[in-house]
Amino acid sequence: MKRILIIGANGLLGYNLYQKLKDKFEIYTCSRTKRVEMENFFLLDIIDSENVRKKVIEIDPDVIVLTAAMTRVDLCEKEKSKAWDVNVVGTQNVAEACRSINSKLIYISTDYVFDGTKGKYVENDTTNPISHYGLTKLEGEKRVGDLSINCIVRTSVIYGWNEVFQRQNFVTWMLNQLKSGKKSTIITKWYNTPTLVDNLSEGIIRIITKEKTGLFHIAGANCINRYEFALEIARTFEEDISLITPVDKLTLLARRPEKPCLDVSKASTELGLKLLTTQEGLDYMKKNIKKWKN
Repeated sequence: MKRILIIGANGLLGYNLYQKLKDKFEIYTCSRTKRVEMENFFLLDIIDSENVRKKVIEIDPDVIVLTAAMTRVDLCEKEKSKAWDVNVVGTQNVAEACRSINSKLIYISTDYVFDGTKGKYVENDTTNPISHYGLTKLEGEKRVGDLSINCIVRTSVIYGWNEVFQRQNFVTWMLNQLKSGKKSTIITKWYNTPTLVDNLSEGIIRIITKEKTGLFHIAGANCINRYEFALEIARTFEEDISLITPVDKLTLLARRPEKPCLDVSKASTELGLKLLTTQEGLDYMKKNIKKWKN
């Protein structure tokens, strides 16, 4: 039985992945803080290179899935040194520990490694991040090492039910706004391929079971702007769409790529994975609404 270590298990993806893997593999979990009971859990800050090396050698996992990251785009712009430490130095620490025991690393990256001028980016398209967050995640990719052994998964706007205490994702935030009767101003110029967390977890599981390596884009099946996505959320959950107002510009600290949509053809073909549209993802959430912790 494979031994899997999930780093960042408190997050939306990390915990969802843990729930899906715990009955199939020997699972170890860690995060910088503890929020919920999990099997074989321990505290770990990936910036601490010596502790990372010690724990990885002690557990000796076959696969490490690195979901931990500093992902708040404006905060990364404001606290550049901290973002570099977490997303670059932290990744390097984990990658070096992996190499010391010949373990496989699966690193979760982002569509923000692209500048968003092209759209429908395939895995070998030229990267050109325009924010510090995107830059640190790209530098993290470079620290992963040999892609004939390891794997990089780029994804986009992860959404799904909050099963443990954590910050809101776009869908749960939007639903809270709508159910509270609050008006929201949503931008029309940001396009992405939003990704249901359960769909992403299934892709990662297939990478593990099929022993795939290299670079994969695992994201939603459709490229949609944030305003249209908000309308889909309101319609699916039968909320008042008049509370949502479109705007074509927002003043924020960090630049965002306008259309960094990911082409998911490779993941679909090589992993045999059906990537869901936003409507299919929202329909799945509606069927599983009992998982919502607002």
